[in-house]
Amino acid sequence: MIRAVGVDGWHCEIPSVSRRSQSIAKLMNEAKGCFDRALEIAIEQQARSYQLRAATSLARLALLEGNRKQAKKLLGTAHGFFTEGYQTADVLAARALMELLSDD
Repeated sequence: MIRAVGVDGWHCEIPSVSRRSQSIAKLMNEAKGCFDRALEIAIEQQARSYQLRAATSLARLALLEGNRKQAKKLLGTAHGFFTEGYQTADVLAARALMELLSDD
């Protein structure tokens, strides 16, 4: 098929790929806004588990965007509050992400 169409046949895909990448960027921005708000509410209510969950989600987004420093900061702050409950799913997920980030 490539021989029949040639390399120029792929040009029709460029607008489609561009639209998809714009949609992904828009979704990531919307998700970031939701997680930012969730983190604010959790901090206001001193709901540490929810704070950790929102911070972990924001850290994952920061990592996807290549911002390891921001991801580390988010996790370090939220994880530092825990003195017990180290085996909960949220703490384990945050710790696993922190270990991934510490490989620098």
